[in-house]
This record gives sequence, structure tokens and C-alpha cells, in this order.
Amino acid sequence: MSKHYLLQKQNGIIIKKTVKDWAREPQNQKKFPKYSFQRPYNTDTTPTSEEIDAQLQREGYKREIFNGDYYCYDPSDISKNDLLSKNYKTNNLINLKEFSNNFSEKKQTDNIKNTSTHPWLEKYKIEPNSKYLIIGTHPPMPYNENNLQYFYGNMKEFWRLLDKVYPNANLFNNGNPELTDILNFQIEKSISVTDMVYNTHVRRFSTDEEMGKIEDIDLNPFLREWLENSIVDTIYFTSFGGSNSAKNLFKRWIKTNYGLRGVITNSHFNEIVIPNNRKIRLIDLFSPSPTARRSKNKIQEFIVWKEMNKTDDYDMFRIDWYKKYLPK
Repeated sequence: MSKHYLLQKQNGIIIKKTVKDWAREPQNQKKFPKYSFQRPYNTDTTPTSEEIDAQLQREGYKREIFNGDYYCYDPSDISKNDLLSKNYKTNNLINLKEFSNNFSEKKQTDNIKNTSTHPWLEKYKIEPNSKYLIIGTHPPMPYNENNLQYFYGNMKEFWRLLDKVYPNANLFNNGNPELTDILNFQIEKSISVTDMVYNTHVRRFSTDEEMGKIEDIDLNPFLREWLENSIVDTIYFTSFGGSNSAKNLFKRWIKTNYGLRGVITNSHFNEIVIPNNRKIRLIDLFSPSPTARRSKNKIQEFIVWKEMNKTDDYDMFRIDWYKKYLPK
């Protein structure tokens, strides 16, 4: 499981401490008024590491990953030159010189087959002028380098369905969607796409069911900044049933980042309010995954649609749903 640390400069020396140790310091406890910080330490008395990281990032700290662990630091206080110097404390199991050589140098495509870190999440951020945001989970890993190097590029089912919704957008292109066509479509419709998971700490998984069994998940650390710097007013989830579905991971994320609990229900239509009284609609999209057909006859909306349309075509049901709720 990943650990979360804070790097701080004290008397010219860089020291490392856990973010929970930082939060327990008396001057920092008041930043987490919901917690008592009384022993025994548990999730009722102490914020989670993700909650603390989120608070640090709100204060201007940056967060980086090194060897699977998270490090927060104040860029106005610690520079890469500081890390390259020998002026650091070494009794905390970190070689800061080695850390600095890897600092902020994440590869998006190198070794794509052998990593559980999202291969392109950082490359395609939420655009500031996007009104609509489509959220998934994480591509299957290891990812086939011959597939489309973009969201929903493995089976390409999402783009096949959207090609039926937007027939003039050329999104499927005879079974070989082109990234340029997809990005142009997104610009035209003011849509961005992202995923909820940044790192799974699991090397291999290929199905939604396997994704649902992964316990050690690091959520998208860029989402808050991207979202708040955009004009997004509608979010679509491409999965919403399992514990690690896009919708349920987003529930976890808004609890950590905004303290919102119980505001997202099992309804396919919800609304949240984030800082500055900004309202965002949340809409479920029935999963584009081919395996989703297995449970179609348990879906009340499909049962009603099937009776009305006198057909068992699950693709057409999803296309009709997408046409109704996606941007025109």
C-alpha cells in the first residue's frame, strides 16, 4: 500500500515525515475540525492520508509519486536544487538525491505494458472551456500498445456507440477510431474525458469485474484543480454499479476533497454543489463495456425500453440513452 509523506525544509535540512504526523501537530489539527485526533487513532479520529494530501494541495503544496509512494512539498520552499544537495536528513529511509532524479519525470508511454499507473491521464487534462466531462475508471493493464492510446481505446466500444449518436463525427472510422477525430469532436462539443484512478498498484487486470476487486487504488490527484479551473456543469459516469465504478469512486473523491457525504444517490441523476456555489449535474451512462450485456435483463430502464420498442437490442437502448442525455 502506498505511503504518504511530507517533505519540509528545517534549518537548511530537508526532513521527511508522514502526512498524518503533520496533521497531528497542534497547529494543523484545526484544519480538520471534523476529527478529534484522540487515541486510538482511526478513521473516526484522524483524517485519511488522501484527505490530508488534499488539504496540503489546497494550501499550494505539490504532490509527486516516487517508487509507489506520495510526497507533498512546498515548491516555494523546496527546489530541485535543494534535493540534489547533500543538505538532507537521511535517517528516514529515503535517498533524496535518487528521489530528485525521478522528480516530476513520469513517463506517459515508456514501459506502458509494465506499469499500473494510468498511461495518459496527465497528458489529457480537463480543458478549461469544457462544459461536459465524461469520467471512467482506468484502462485495462497491461495496455496493448497497438490499441488506441486514449480513453476507451482498448475495446473501442464507447467510440463505436458514440459514432451512432453523432454519425457525422467520424468517431469509429471503420473500426479504427482516430485520436485526431476524437479530439476534434470533443472540442466541437465542449467535452473532456478523464478517469478516476491514477494508480492501481496491481499490474494485471482486464475486466470490470477484476477492476472491482482491486483494493489499493490512488484516485486522480489532478481532478480538483482541473475541475475548478474549468466551466464543467455536467459530469457523466460510464460505470456506476460496483464499488470501484466511476460513480462510486467519485463519491469517495468528493468526500475527501469537499467533505460531501450522502449527496450522490443510486438515482441516475444527481447534483452536487462545490465551492463558489457552483452546481454540477451528475448523470449515469449505461456502461459501454461488452460485458454489460450480461445483466441487461436486470436493468429496469432497459426492461421498460424493450417493451416500448419491441426489441431486445441492448446497443440501441444505450444509444437512445446517450442521445437523450449527452450534449446535442
